[in-house]
Amino acid sequence: MRHHPHLIRATLLSVILVFALSISSCDKESNYIDTRSGQGYLLVRTGGMDIDLTPMSTRKSTSADSAGISRISVYLFDNTGTTIVDSCHQEKDTPASYTSAFGDYGATLEAGNYKLVVLGYKSSQPAVVLSPTAALFPEDVIRDCFCFVGDVAVRGSDTIVLNAELQRAVARLQLVHPAAPADVDSIEITIANGGRRLNPTTGLATASEPIRFCSANTSAGTKTMYTLLTTDSLTTEVVIRAKQGATTAFTKRLTPVPLMRNHTTVLTGNPFTAEGAGTFRFNTTYGTEIQVNF
Repeated sequence: MRHHPHLIRATLLSVILVFALSISSCDKESNYIDTRSGQGYLLVRTGGMDIDLTPMSTRKSTSADSAGISRISVYLFDNTGTTIVDSCHQEKDTPASYTSAFGDYGATLEAGNYKLVVLGYKSSQPAVVLSPTAALFPEDVIRDCFCFVGDVAVRGSDTIVLNAELQRAVARLQLVHPAAPADVDSIEITIANGGRRLNPTTGLATASEPIRFCSANTSAGTKTMYTLLTTDSLTTEVVIRAKQGATTAFTKRLTPVPLMRNHTTVLTGNPFTAEGAGTFRFNTTYGTEIQVNF
């Protein structure tokens, strides 16, 4: 849904997605103020997007175009958060999906109160935002995701500047492993208590569910996966399976593995040994990374 003539008249809302700790100093308000009764101009500037993954807690100024985000979804709801007034999906590699630049969004609204939801994420398909507290990702695999929800009040000919910060909603899990035996053709990682349904208001998962990641690359290296969490931090079981087609050749169960939103947990060891073989050492101190050696 892109335009609703009975609700939208002229350019009123402009979302300029600048994913940075420092807000852009560019001043556009005077060019777009509509002084007609019942309309006003709103400029939304989003910043503070944590895009440096090692450590994930480090903030680095960047534009939406260079943040590694492939899609941006903007939804405007009425004040109750139940009716969608306008929405826009932008895909970085599809210029036709945005008017001027990736991350710029404009719409015109009647005077009133609204709720604004902005998602920046990596995905091959657009997210579906049902309300300020419910969003779905069609893909089974969760990737990096940031979100913002805010209240917007449009009054007369006011010029409203909203400085918004998109916050990372995911935790990252990495497996560092040696090369698999020749007869292993895939590696599967399952996080027992992950999540894929997002509450944009809290940045948390609305329900706990297993998250699975599968890779056909069995060379020595690092596997990376993301998940939403139902709380800011939790411990969970992680199961690593080395597979031969549909048959599981090796299984490694690690528990409790700590996960924390906007943090990286690194699992280092050899998953291609018999179940229970070897010893496990867990470093559960949160910091730059959470190291789990096995």
